[in-house]
Amino acid sequence: MRACDKRRIRVAAVGLLLGAPVARADIIVGTFNAVGSALVQEYRVQVFLLEMNPSLTAIPTLDGVFAPIPPAATGLVDPRFLILGFGVYNFSSFIDIAGFVFGLNTVAASPFSSDACDAPPAPGQTCGFSRSAFSFTNLVGGGSTMAFSFVGSVTTPSLQVLSYNGAFSAQLSTPYQTFLAPKMAPPYETPLSYSITIQATIPDAVVTPEPATLGLVATGLLCCAGISRRRRA
Repeated sequence: MRACDKRRIRVAAVGLLLGAPVARADIIVGTFNAVGSALVQEYRVQVFLLEMNPSLTAIPTLDGVFAPIPPAATGLVDPRFLILGFGVYNFSSFIDIAGFVFGLNTVAASPFSSDACDAPPAPGQTCGFSRSAFSFTNLVGGGSTMAFSFVGSVTTPSLQVLSYNGAFSAQLSTPYQTFLAPKMAPPYETPLSYSITIQATIPDAVVTPEPATLGLVATGLLCCAGISRRRRA
């Protein structure tokens, strides 16, 4: 093969690589944190009822698009009662604070299995149920966490609408096995303090080929076709 043919094939390869669209991860454009209190109880088998206090409080970090929210600003939670469960919720207004309205679209299923849900308590154990969004993790020292992930959209005071990823986390004073044990007498609810972290995102730009790159691609493909015809001849 002549040197010029080799060079043309290299040009074609470079053109194809440069011309291929590259998918990128979403860009985080703001972080919102808040704390609140709630009651939680088992609603049905392995499905939980979260009764949230009607107000929550913003805490640092509040950056990017959420920078206008003052630390210690209070907001409203509605609906207060969440049956978790997982799946599509489509609440247009879940949190309303300082002119920012967070809708709740979907709650994710727990990624954990139920293998260790009934095991003797030990640090590092995890537990999740097929019907529930809650993920439980035992901590060193005897406590545990319960958490779930959710996604939605937030409307800013300037009416900009952004997607977000959110995480709810609460700490229990006992191993999750104690929390999950049947309650034989009142109180049937467990009080807890929770934190919420929400990160607003926008899609990153997709790299698209420029005209010069498209020219490289076309030239390379034509050269490859010509080489293939000469070989057949």
